Order: sequence, then structure tokens, then C-alpha cells
Amino acid sequence: MTGEYCTDFSWGDYDEWSPCTCPKCKGFLPKDFPDEEGVQFQCKKCGAVLEIVKDPDEVEEDMKELDPDWEPTFWSGRICLVPDYAVKIEKVDFNELRKNRPIRKHMTPDWAYGLGFSRRVWKDKDGEFITINGERLNLGDNRISIITSEKRSS
Repeated sequence: MTGEYCTDFSWGDYDEWSPCTCPKCKGFLPKDFPDEEGVQFQCKKCGAVLEIVKDPDEVEEDMKELDPDWEPTFWSGRICLVPDYAVKIEKVDFNELRKNRPIRKHMTPDWAYGLGFSRRVWKDKDGEFITINGERLNLGDNRISIITSEKRSS
């Protein structure tokens, strides 16, 4: 495969690393993607199955003949999109994994008071709320009498 279905990459034992991109979504791939030829892996952004195709290296072949224990410290090649009929790995649905992440909430400086309780007010993507015994109460709930803001000293 060539053209729009592949992106070039280089890998080596050096400190500077330039990120590689997925040929399908152009998202950046992690630094630790598999570096062996023929190993399939998935892009975590779009879920496309990818594979490494190394460039033939005559120097590597010559060095292997001279020293069988020699390992290359730099190589380059292409990261190619694998057609559906050639996929050998079990695909992971990254969108489904992202759905199951816990909802991020942030503490606010506010407190909510009601009959027999006082609770910290939290905020998430759905709005501000408190929790009582695992139950979520939005700030408009009639069981909440007063909402006060905590004074911060500098």
C-alpha cells in the first residue's frame, strides 16, 4: 500500500522524537507503538488497524552477515492502513471504552444546606449538584434550603 493509506515514520535510539500519524485520521500515534514489521495495532483515536512496513536496508543486511548479534539503532518505513480482509487482531472499540469512563466532577466553593444535612456542591458536565447517600440532587431540588459560598482567605 502507498499514498493516502500510509504515513512515513522513523525510529531510533535518540532523544528527539517526532510523532507519527495515523494514515486514516491523521491523529498522533503513541511513542510506544509496535516497532516490528508485520505486527498489527490500532489507532486509539479512530480505531483503524495499522501495520508497520519497514524500508529495506542494505546496511542492516550487511551488518547481520558480519555480526549475527548486531541490532539496528535506527530504521524507517511506513505505517499502513490494513484492509478489513487482512485484519488478524481482535478490534477494540475505543469509543465504547471512552463512554465507560467516570464523569469528571469538580468541587465548587459552595455548600448546600437542608433539613438535617450540609453538603459540598459539585459541578460536572450536567450542572451543579450534591449527593446524599448516593442520590444526586440538583441545586433546584426542593429539599435544599440554602446555598452559601465559602469565603476564601488570601
